[in-house]
Amino acid sequence: MSNYTEILSKIQTLNKTEKVSLFEELKKQLYSPCDDEFSEEELAESESEWQNYLRGKDTGKSVEEIELELFGGELE
Repeated sequence: MSNYTEILSKIQTLNKTEKVSLFEELKKQLYSPCDDEFSEEELAESESEWQNYLRGKDTGKSVEEIELELFGGELE
């Protein structure tokens, strides 16, 4: 937590205008899309595939198929 304490100490030395600017920048970073978030298109595709699976239109892959894709063969 020393980094947090150091940063907080530095923030306390800022004037009000600088603190407001910092706050606004932090809000932008907090609410901007992250690399690990899914796009609306990806979510819609996932939902569609899930519905296909539930309706029996897509039975998914067997364990053997997944092992082959991931590991190049079956695991023991």
